[in-house]
Amino acid sequence: MTDKINQILISLGLNNLEAEVYAFLLTSEPQTAYRIGKKIGKSTANVYKAIEAIAKKGGVVFTENEKNRLCSAVPAKEFLSQLQQSFQSQIEQAEVALSQLEPDYQDESVYHIESVSLTIARSRSMLQQAKVIAVIDVFPLALENIRESIIEAAERGVEIHLQVYETTVIPGVEAVRTTSGSDSVQHWQCQQLNIVVDGKEHLIALFDLEMQELYQAIWSRSLYVSCILHAGLLHEQTLMRLYEAKEDHQMLKNILSEPRFFRDKEIPGRKALFDKFVSNPDEN
Repeated sequence: MTDKINQILISLGLNNLEAEVYAFLLTSEPQTAYRIGKKIGKSTANVYKAIEAIAKKGGVVFTENEKNRLCSAVPAKEFLSQLQQSFQSQIEQAEVALSQLEPDYQDESVYHIESVSLTIARSRSMLQQAKVIAVIDVFPLALENIRESIIEAAERGVEIHLQVYETTVIPGVEAVRTTSGSDSVQHWQCQQLNIVVDGKEHLIALFDLEMQELYQAIWSRSLYVSCILHAGLLHEQTLMRLYEAKEDHQMLKNILSEPRFFRDKEIPGRKALFDKFVSNPDEN
């Protein structure tokens, strides 16, 4: 049991001796560093260092009698709460620092993702980084996993084109319901999540019906494939909107004048693609 506890503490950032000292103090009356060293068979100098390190992490407090400085363990729940706050703060600092590191090349490789959680996390991250537009085709349960990220992106001014399979209300987003609706979900017996951000990055994924298993997920920053998927998904959504408005001629005109297809120069991925491969992009 002691070894297991020590391993858990080590996994939380304590070293071997710090874990041993803290676990010992949890079940002991206040002790001097000298006495702790004797009890656990470690040198007093090393125990002093370990105690000071634990104290800085919030795991030890001190009191003094007439002769000695005594060490006492902070209760485990309180100590773990402090570690959690410290880790969260470090993660936030790391996120800020690492976000400033930009690759000096365009990675257009195609990657296969093997995890449900990573697929969802990557989808959320894509929406968080979206600058202009996101085109999404998503089944109901998959939508619930990225709903908050869609709302946040829309609030930042990102243009969201969302195709759904049941009536859906999302603030700031006009969702297009496919004509086949829930029949598509029943036919597929799965959950789909297809997303293209800024015409630069895409993720397509197929899960089981309960999203407990990932059948296949592909993610890439391939400019060409992202642009083609961007255009294809937008065309399908436009077709759904045209079908809904087939009796309203003015709405038909409005729909046909709005969509951002492949030739729209405001799409970042389209611009990057033409800058890379076309000698005179403005002529296209």
